[in-house]
Amino acid sequence: MILKGNLFNPKSRFCITPYLFLLLPFAAYTVFLVYPMVYSLFISLFEWNGMSDRKTFVGLANYAYELMDDSVFWIGLKNNLKWSILFLILPVVLGLLLAILLNSRFPGSGVLRTSIFLPVVLSVTAVGLMWRWVYDPNVGLINNALKWISNGRLSFNWYSDPGNVIIYLILASSWSYTGMAMILFAAGIKSVPSSVLEAAILDGASPRQRLIYILLPQLRNTLNVVIVYTMTTSFKVFDLVYVMTGGGPGRMTNVLASLSYDTVFSYFEYGRGSAIAWMMTLILLLLSSVVNRLVSMQRN
Repeated sequence: MILKGNLFNPKSRFCITPYLFLLLPFAAYTVFLVYPMVYSLFISLFEWNGMSDRKTFVGLANYAYELMDDSVFWIGLKNNLKWSILFLILPVVLGLLLAILLNSRFPGSGVLRTSIFLPVVLSVTAVGLMWRWVYDPNVGLINNALKWISNGRLSFNWYSDPGNVIIYLILASSWSYTGMAMILFAAGIKSVPSSVLEAAILDGASPRQRLIYILLPQLRNTLNVVIVYTMTTSFKVFDLVYVMTGGGPGRMTNVLASLSYDTVFSYFEYGRGSAIAWMMTLILLLLSSVVNRLVSMQRN
């Protein structure tokens, strides 16, 4: 009886009440996240069409096929790397500059900050549909503006060169992500002691010097979070590609997530699709560990 009373006594070290509250979320996490991940790793070692009971064990053959024989896999990986690099250059740098600019209050700064952040709350499907209309070569907003400026003589077909279409998708995604980077950097800037910046101003430090020697070192942890989050977002991108191009034209805008989806649900090759997903996960873990190592080296 004493032990039973201790189990539900918040002051007792044997109290199990917090674990009872965590039991349901932990069960949901296990069922909907851990189990599918483990099962997909298991499936990646088999050749299976997803419908029959027969699974043929092939070991690492699915991984070897993607690395050595599937040219579309390398297109998807190259597109993901392009997405990561341009995401680090465009929305992250622009978000940092906007956070610095909007850190000081001026008339209309609140409206401007809200308008920049507004695309973040839109669904990616809505963003994709909107930008697909903006890029439309016939009735798109950009082409209509070009025709209006040039009296109908100037227009541009965004989809004429399949190799460049992925760049236009990245630009559309950057528009919807810049606000998130801005908010993260703005929160980091707020944590920088104002006395440090004021002392730098009194010492005659220029805005560029304050940015390089004061703000950026103070924002190292925030920058680490933003870079890791940006890389994760760029490698998980799927819905924007699916809505705007579906991986085309000529499968040239495929990324690893869309390639995994098509392999599983269009070609019914569950083993290969799961192998692509796990290789994407391993690449993400490797890149994240490299970024964390570089940041920790700079801190030391």
